[in-house]
Amino acid sequence: MKKFDESAAINMFSGYVSKGEDILKNPSKVEETIKKALEKAKESRGPLDEIWHDLQLMFGIAGDWVKGNYREVPVGSIAAIIGALLYFISPVDLIPDVIPGVGLIDDVFVLSIAIRQVRSDLRKYEQWKNA
Repeated sequence: MKKFDESAAINMFSGYVSKGEDILKNPSKVEETIKKALEKAKESRGPLDEIWHDLQLMFGIAGDWVKGNYREVPVGSIAAIIGALLYFISPVDLIPDVIPGVGLIDDVFVLSIAIRQVRSDLRKYEQWKNA
């Protein structure tokens, strides 16, 4: 099996962030992306355990942003979140998700990159949500 290529995943993620920027102009597409990613996450809970809490915050902040409920986040952070979710739901990624035991490695890697990029925004959102 081919070794996981982190730099290729980062490059693909960058492309998905650009797509995320584009779909931010279309709230229904943002909502559709969140819905699909949420469904996939529920089906794939085990491999996502380590990032589950932050992933749920990503769903929440993106949903509240698109509804206009929470705008205290840079658009670039929302684009990174949507880009990561687009990568997560895409059937075209570095490691096909259907490969048992390893199919989500690249997805978790990309989601983790996005989480690191927007961590402070997620924490501020979490404080706002819990206030």
